[in-house]
Amino acid sequence: MKRSITSSATTQDCSPARFAGSSTSFPDIKPLITDPAEAAEDVVFSVFALLTQRLRPEIERAMPPLMSALETLDTDTARYYAEFVEGGLGEGCQREIWKKIMKTMTYGYVSELKQEFRDEGRVEGEARALLAVLAARGLEPTEAERERIQTCTDPEELLTWTTRAVTASRTADVFEV
Repeated sequence: MKRSITSSATTQDCSPARFAGSSTSFPDIKPLITDPAEAAEDVVFSVFALLTQRLRPEIERAMPPLMSALETLDTDTARYYAEFVEGGLGEGCQREIWKKIMKTMTYGYVSELKQEFRDEGRVEGEARALLAVLAARGLEPTEAERERIQTCTDPEELLTWTTRAVTASRTADVFEV
């Protein structure tokens, strides 16, 4: 079965066949843990095992057991490890698979992460909308103004700025009260 993960940058071949004939070796430093009970026995070891074996074609089988094991931890610790794994998987198929599986899970730590992802997406969307309104009106933000827009984390403030951008005669008017 060939799977493709599409990101904003590229489409990647995530099929096990991708590794066939590969010179990539998979050191047996840490085993691939695919049993939820075993993963729950030592969550830190399970995280380390997953990350050290991230290039193995069957890595996807180890992800749900680790997610189940994270549920045995307090929410903040589980979130920390879930984010650590996501970052440790690097850019590519494995990370996209991890995120896709997380989107389908209902664990408490995942629900909070999903909300954070939604909030981040909302903020990014508001910033893009503001920049689009400015561009449509022929207003070019300075580098500092663009930075201010793109680093703003308050969706309500971005919405206020977007509303002002509709009638602003210059970009600086968007930020003035």
